[in-house]
Amino acid sequence: MTNKEFEKEIKKWAKEFGLTSFYFCRDDRIEFAACVGLYRDGNPYLDYNLKSINDFGRDYRSVLFHEFGHIKYKHYLIKNNSLKIQIKKEYEAEKFNFKMFKKYFPKRAEILRRHQLKMINDNEWAMRWPVHVIAFRKVYEK
Repeated sequence: MTNKEFEKEIKKWAKEFGLTSFYFCRDDRIEFAACVGLYRDGNPYLDYNLKSINDFGRDYRSVLFHEFGHIKYKHYLIKNNSLKIQIKKEYEAEKFNFKMFKKYFPKRAEILRRHQLKMINDNEWAMRWPVHVIAFRKVYEK
């Protein structure tokens, strides 16, 4: 996927989810697929690494929907970043991701669920992203 194609996807899904006031920018220096932060004017921003996004193949939208979950629930405004709060934020974002996948791509949702469970059980991934493992288990092991 090209940058232009991905930016078109960002705009399409942001409109679909009613997310209008945020910025986005490609940054291939970040070590993960995408992240959300707070811009100096008080609006959220979405940074993304296009190479990492493309590694997700057909399910690249799972990254986008997850980050949109952070924007929807205004996680960028939360100052307290305790472990409990981090887990809650990742849980809410991933729950939003899975809910949207089930709504818009029901046939892919089960494939996504199996993929996420496989990631959760990968020791290397789990050591690198322990907060995500706890949060994702709550979403996918029901």
